[in-house]
Amino acid sequence: MEYADTLKTLLPTSIVVVKNTTVPMGKYVQNLVDNPIEKSVDEIYELENQVLTEFNKIKIDGESSDAKYKRYIETRKRVEAERDILKPKQMDTVGLDNLDKKEYPIYTELENRKLQKQYLHRLSFNEDSVKLPDDYVIYLFDFGGNWNHPYALGAAVSPEKNYIIYFCQRG
Repeated sequence: MEYADTLKTLLPTSIVVVKNTTVPMGKYVQNLVDNPIEKSVDEIYELENQVLTEFNKIKIDGESSDAKYKRYIETRKRVEAERDILKPKQMDTVGLDNLDKKEYPIYTELENRKLQKQYLHRLSFNEDSVKLPDDYVIYLFDFGGNWNHPYALGAAVSPEKNYIIYFCQRG
């Protein structure tokens, strides 16, 4: 044991139990509805094109690059200010006293999986960390590593010998 202080530091203390149900998406979807992204990609491109069009209307011969940059920034600020005036203001309907009482939509497991694929592009399942029971027998297959990265490979077997957990524990 030249790489770890004690063998106990390399033995797992808990296991992660993954359930076949997905993490509820209600809070995530509601947050996207309550706080929409301010500008879509198309809006940003449209704004950029509008700024460049305005900027290119004026040509000044012999203009320095610093002056040209300042003129571009001023044009951009003016165009954004004009667009912000035309945009409808969003009202914040959630008061501070309603934050604790907020109810989120509840989706069926099928709807939840569809939403996860749509928004996260993967499925995210419920996980829970549980203390490894004391009556499990732990077998070490290999241990070693270097001075600051010891590892242990092994398995934890239930008393009934019907449940085996393989692990790679890093210290």
